[in-house]
Amino acid sequence: MAAVDQLTANPLEFLKKNILIPGIYGPPRDSLKDEPIDMRLVSMPPADGYAKQLGEPLGIYIVTVPGLVDSIVTRGGVDDGKSFKAYFCSYEPGAVFGTTVGAKADFMFTAQMDGCSLGVGHKTSSGTRLVYHANKGGNAGRQQDDLNEKMGANQAAVLSPKDYRVEANEGHLASTTMGIRTASTNDWNFYAQIYADDKGMTNFGTRKQQRTYFLRQVKKFL
Repeated sequence: MAAVDQLTANPLEFLKKNILIPGIYGPPRDSLKDEPIDMRLVSMPPADGYAKQLGEPLGIYIVTVPGLVDSIVTRGGVDDGKSFKAYFCSYEPGAVFGTTVGAKADFMFTAQMDGCSLGVGHKTSSGTRLVYHANKGGNAGRQQDDLNEKMGANQAAVLSPKDYRVEANEGHLASTTMGIRTASTNDWNFYAQIYADDKGMTNFGTRKQQRTYFLRQVKKFL
């Protein structure tokens, strides 16, 4: 079964067996008009990295847009040719950007989080929610100030660095943060797929070709 079909059939099970790395680029912007875009899943080129959990291999995919697929495939990634609709919440260092999620798609992604905060608004009568991605260099207090300015009291949940970043008193974990809509109820839930990344370094401080990603958990925060 194609990766996109596996994701759409059982999103949570897919997140437990495959690490997703956002690879979406373009001018950051607010997209508050319930506007999903076409996305693709392309396997990460083997030379770039691989994933595991407790020594067991996992799948690893780059979540991207159709216009960037060829650049991944030329490096050895595999594209199954299937697109799916999803919302994307933009990111820029030092800034805060938002999107609106609704009933036009069942998934939402944002840039990889390694110190940022994500705020999710309360559900409206039509089922939509506001989502904002705030970055102030990992300063949770300043990021919360930005979310307060943008969202006010309309904050159903916030994923802050303390919720996903720290392990063994060290802030080295990252999150692929994802929204999943249940079509039958029109309800959105939000998850942090939390993992470590060796950034292509060995235990001896030398650089290797591949990065290794280690899945820690899939954590629901709304």
